[in-house]
Amino acid sequence: MKRRDPNTLDLFKDFEPPEVAPSYPREVLAAATQKTLVAKTLSCALERDPRSRRDIAERLSELLGETVSESQLDSWSSPAKETNNIPAYKLVALVSALHAERTANAVEFLNSLLKDTGLIVCEGRYQSLIDRELAKETAAKLLAKAEIDDAKWKAQQ
Repeated sequence: MKRRDPNTLDLFKDFEPPEVAPSYPREVLAAATQKTLVAKTLSCALERDPRSRRDIAERLSELLGETVSESQLDSWSSPAKETNNIPAYKLVALVSALHAERTANAVEFLNSLLKDTGLIVCEGRYQSLIDRELAKETAAKLLAKAEIDDAKWKAQQ
C-alpha cells in the first residue's frame, strides 16, 4: 500500500455528507410512546429554533388567523400534560412556522415524528433527484421484462 504524501492536504478529512433525512437524536426521543412523541419532538424543535416561543406563537397566530399563545405551545410540548394533542391543521402550520427560518428544524421535526413508520421527509429540492431514480428503476424493470418476453418469443420460434 502506498504511503500518503504528508505534504498533500486532505480535502475530505473533515467532510461529512449532508443527512438525507435528518431527525433528532434517538436519546431525545427515547421511551417516547405514540402519545408523547409529538410533545417530545415539539419540545426539541422549540429548543432548537433560534426564535423565542412567543415569536413562534405569534407566527402561528398569523398563519392560522387565530390566537395561539405561548402557553398553548408549552402545553403541546409537555409530555406530562394529558391535553398535549395538537390538532393536525395546527401541526401543519407549525411545520410552516418552523421552516420559516430555512433550517433543518422542520425536516428533523417531521422525521422524528415518522421515526417508526418507514417514511421520511426530505427537502423539496430533492424531488427531481428522487423522480430520476424512480424513473431509472422503472426503466430497468421494463427492460428486464422486455428481455424475458423476448426470450419467450424466441423460444416459440
